[in-house]
Amino acid sequence: MSRDYMFFILQTLQKHSDEQNPLTSSQVAAKINSEYASILPGDGIDKKTVSRNLDELAILGSHGPVRMVMKSKLPGESFVPYRSSETGRSQTKYFYYRQPFKKEQILALRDSIEAYNYITTQNIADIVKGLMAVCPESYDITKYLSNDPNDANLKKPEARVLDNIRILSRIIKTKGIALITYCNYGTDCALHPRSGYPKFFKPLKLVWGNGYYYCACFNEKFDTPVNLRIDRIVEIKEADRKDVPEKILEILNSKKDRTNQLATGSSYRTFHPIMFGGKLIPVTMLVRTDEKNGMINALVDIFGMDKNNLQMTDAAEEDMKEAFSSVPEKLSPDEKWIKVRISKTTFGGMALVAVQYCQNIRIIKPDDLATEVKLRLKQAAELYK
Repeated sequence: MSRDYMFFILQTLQKHSDEQNPLTSSQVAAKINSEYASILPGDGIDKKTVSRNLDELAILGSHGPVRMVMKSKLPGESFVPYRSSETGRSQTKYFYYRQPFKKEQILALRDSIEAYNYITTQNIADIVKGLMAVCPESYDITKYLSNDPNDANLKKPEARVLDNIRILSRIIKTKGIALITYCNYGTDCALHPRSGYPKFFKPLKLVWGNGYYYCACFNEKFDTPVNLRIDRIVEIKEADRKDVPEKILEILNSKKDRTNQLATGSSYRTFHPIMFGGKLIPVTMLVRTDEKNGMINALVDIFGMDKNNLQMTDAAEEDMKEAFSSVPEKLSPDEKWIKVRISKTTFGGMALVAVQYCQNIRIIKPDDLATEVKLRLKQAAELYK
C-alpha cells in the first residue's frame, strides 16, 4: 500500500525542494497531508510511510529522481549532521534532483561525440545510453522548443543553434528539403540575411569542424555539398515538396554525393580543410619543417592520419630544383624540406592552408592552385609596402 504514495512524495519534493532546500520525511508528510487531504484515504500519510518510500527512491542512486543528504555546511563549521530543532538528533533530508541535461542538449552532445575522430560507433552508443539514463524523455524542454516566434528563449543564440540542430536532424532523417535563411555578420556584429535567401537545400549531414558546427547540404547550384554554419542560420523550414519549384526539386533529388565522404563526420572533415566545399583535387607541395615537426603536426591535424590521403617523404634534390631557382634561406639551423602529397582536398580550403603557412609551404601541383596562392600573397604584400 505504501507504494501508492510515491506519486505524492515525488510531486511534493519536485514542488518544494532542491539541493539547497532539502526536506525531512516529517516535512514531506505534513505537506502531502495539507495539499492532498481531499484525495488521501483515512487520516492521510504518516512519517514512517514517507521515510520508507524515500529510502527506496534514494536507493536508485544516480539514476533516480531523489537524493539523500545527511550533512549540511553551517557558517564557520565543518560538515555536521542536520539536527532537528525539537530533539537535537541527526535527521536525514531529501530533495528532488533536477536532471542536468535537456533533450536538445543530449542530441547536440550525441552529434558532437559522433563527429569526434577517436570514438567508435559502439562507444558513441554507450555514451548516449549513459546520458539518456539521467535525462528521461518526459523532461520538460518546452522553453527551448516553443513554436512562438516571440519567445524570448528562442532569441538566445545558444537556443537557436540547438533548435537548428534539432530541425536539421529531423529533415536529414526523413531525406526532406529545407528552406534556409543564411546570414553574414554586418559591421553592427549582428546577423543579416544574405542576398537571395531563403533558399532550398537538401541537408545531408551535421559535421563538427574548424571550431564550428556545419550542415553539409546540396543546393541547386553546385554538384558537391556546400557547408552552412549552424550558428549563422536564423530560420529553417521543412519544405512541403509541393511548394518546391519542380525544377529545383528535380535537381536536388538527382544529385549524387561525388565526394563519398559523408559516411562519418570525421572523414568528411578530413577532406574539407577549413570546411570549404567544392570538388576534391589532389595536391603536391614542398613543406619546410624542423626537429620539432611543427608543420608535420599541423598537416596531420588538418588532413588526418590516413596514409592513403596524406603521404610525406623527404624532399629529393630534383624536387627542390623543380620548385626553387635557389634554395630558400634557412629559418632555423635544423630545418628540412619534405614532399607532401594529398590525394583529396578542396581547392579553396587548400589555398587558405597554403596562405596561412605561407613561409613553410610551396604548392607544386596543380598549377592553378599555385597561381592562386601566389596571387593572394602578392596582394597581401601590396598592403604592407
